[in-house]
Amino acid sequence: MRPPFPPLQLSADLVLHVRTDCSERASEISCLDVGNSGDTESIPLDATAGTPIDLFVDSYNNVSAGSFEPSITPD
Repeated sequence: MRPPFPPLQLSADLVLHVRTDCSERASEISCLDVGNSGDTESIPLDATAGTPIDLFVDSYNNVSAGSFEPSITPD
């Protein structure tokens, strides 16, 4: 299964990070920051059933915070 993880509808300029271990930066398997405020961000990710992953939603900087609505769409 390769869902986009996740498409975000947003008013902020967000950055997405995916890790296999929340507390370990070296476990990051994907990072994305391609849009601007209001753009949709999406990370295509190969996921294995039963394997935990951690999704981080961060803002580009301290003035680009705002709302977002995450969703996961399996392929």
